[in-house]
Amino acid sequence: MRLTGPGIPALRPWRATARLAPWDLALTLAAAPTLLFPGGWTALGAGLLALAWLGRWAQTGRPSHPTPMDRPLLLLALMTLVGAAVSSFPQASASKLWGIILGICLYYALANRVESDVAQRWSGYGLAALGTGIAGAALLGTDWSYAGLTLPPWLETLYGALPTLIRGLPGSGVPRATDLFNPREVGGSLALLLPVAAVLCWTWRRPIWPRGVLLAGATALMAVVLLLTQTLSALGGVVVALGAAALVAGRARPRWWALGGGGILVLAAVAGWTATSALLAAQPSTTTAPAPAAGEARASFGMAARLELWPRALQMVHDTPYTGIGLNTFPWVMERFYPPFALGPEPHAHNWMLQTGVDLGLPGLIALLWLLASSLVTLCNAYQNGTQETGALALALAAGLFAFLIFGILDAVTLGAKPGVAIWAILGLGATLRPVAAPGDEAVGALQTRLDRGALLLLVVVLLLPATWDGPRLNAGRVLAYRELLRSEDNPADPGALRLAATLLEPAAQGDPSASRSWYLLGSLYGRLGDAEAALSAIRRGVMADSREPLRRYAPAEAWGRSSGQPDWAGLLLVYGQWTTRYPWHAEWHLASAVARCEGLGDLPAAREALERGITQNAPPASLLHAYRQVLVAKGSCSADAG
Repeated sequence: MRLTGPGIPALRPWRATARLAPWDLALTLAAAPTLLFPGGWTALGAGLLALAWLGRWAQTGRPSHPTPMDRPLLLLALMTLVGAAVSSFPQASASKLWGIILGICLYYALANRVESDVAQRWSGYGLAALGTGIAGAALLGTDWSYAGLTLPPWLETLYGALPTLIRGLPGSGVPRATDLFNPREVGGSLALLLPVAAVLCWTWRRPIWPRGVLLAGATALMAVVLLLTQTLSALGGVVVALGAAALVAGRARPRWWALGGGGILVLAAVAGWTATSALLAAQPSTTTAPAPAAGEARASFGMAARLELWPRALQMVHDTPYTGIGLNTFPWVMERFYPPFALGPEPHAHNWMLQTGVDLGLPGLIALLWLLASSLVTLCNAYQNGTQETGALALALAAGLFAFLIFGILDAVTLGAKPGVAIWAILGLGATLRPVAAPGDEAVGALQTRLDRGALLLLVVVLLLPATWDGPRLNAGRVLAYRELLRSEDNPADPGALRLAATLLEPAAQGDPSASRSWYLLGSLYGRLGDAEAALSAIRRGVMADSREPLRRYAPAEAWGRSSGQPDWAGLLLVYGQWTTRYPWHAEWHLASAVARCEGLGDLPAAREALERGITQNAPPASLLHAYRQVLVAKGSCSADAG
């Protein structure tokens, strides 16, 4: 049963102007290992990609046939280069940079191949095979200790019996606690590919042997591994996507759909209530650094983690709206400039869209949304107006993207990550289902044209909006400060760059007295420059700004059910206690702790103790701590209103 509606152009079979040789896609696939695992061989992979493009250009007279996703892909590629250019850790950014480049090249390699029902069918098989390969590799190399629900003993035995034969593969460059696969990343990858195999399986026409049976087997294997990962967001995404696909295809009777949807809502409500109750009951257990063991405590810690991560990620987007913080630098930037309360280093923001904004700025986020919307319009058009097999493939691809987007609400397989190649394969295959306008046919592409205009208008808005909070200057100052302050000890910062960063950031801090993170950053810049007086003044202003509702700002999970005074010095000292314990090598946090004790509570001995603790731990720059110690010696006492 096909959806119909006005304004949807009819799908016409698309044929390339010249048949492309099989090596067009083969060269791209051959380059994949060298780009997914950057090293000395990466130049070879880049050469293979260039050869594929040049060969296509020579054979067809242009580097690529036009696709509906060209404009958002161009913007996304541009912002990827910007994100890599502003990065404080080029080596860490290289992994994601080459991953995105490979993905875009794979998209065009698929989109430019000659299309036929046979080619589309085998491409669908290829996606199912990719999912089967990921599921098989996961069974041999996943760290199942991260799957955190309480399990019966026989299931614990099953997890213990799974081998760990695949380990030690190069990561993405960010710190990680294990050399095995993370089950959340496996779950997200399977959320993208399992619905594709499942929809193709149930829409398969007879005879079912052998391809229909193989599709069913691939679906079953992926489903088993997905269950083992215990990735609830991926499981929920798959269930909702398959239910929606069944409804669209007319295979779900209304009453069963209503019962199934009601059941999902009940399960979601029970899960949410359980997690919230566990979170409230777990206080103050969220102050422990390592994640708790399996069970309710683990669930509460996961929710507390996201309550910390999402506000910090939003702050990063606010502070660097045009460029992002730098591709794949999230753990270092968060630890140094947006320190967490209950968390250790986190590789990403645990939200796919938010992480894209962090990495690539608001223009990169617009490019991703534009790309997805264009792809879904193309798939909807193909489903409504194509052949039965074309419609089945379009429905399968749309179900995979829908499930992955639901997974991305609570977690992320970031752009450029190794499993993220599957996203580009789905987008590229979907682009082959597009209609081509006949000469003079004004109706074709009308919906896509409106979408493009809306996206361009939104892009203009997000480029102008940051000016309301001095975004251009704030962005430039932040990027420069990150690069200089995150330099290694054997690569000293440039004093001129430090002064320029401080000059750019000072108006933003003055314009927003509550922006304590800007004052802390200025304190770090002045401290690195050796201007202890200016650094102390900036840190003091940051402390005073943070004294009001500090737990709601830095530890939302701890603030639930607690009342805080105005100001709440006890809550602020709890935050500083976490920071000085987790990050003892930052003099700024020891200084802030001493300022809060002296100028907030009037406790001179406690302030001196906080300073001595930082001096004993050799927290740099030590000049900040010694300068404030001299201030306390000169004063001889503290008063609660000294600030």
